[in-house]
Amino acid sequence: MPYASYANISKVIAGLVQKLYTKFPFLFFKNFRGMFVQITFSLVMLVKLACLIYFFCSSVVTPYF
Repeated sequence: MPYASYANISKVIAGLVQKLYTKFPFLFFKNFRGMFVQITFSLVMLVKLACLIYFFCSSVVTPYF
């Protein structure tokens, strides 16, 4: 279930990036693209980490309360 929502979020982000690229192609210089890829990659890693922490807490901490 969380993987499906994660895929939807990534599709939405890809759609937004495509709209930005079609409207403002001058934004997507090579330096900017590299920076953008790094930012999106770190955001994705943060989301994955948050999901992992959430599922870990819900599976481990909740039964004790």
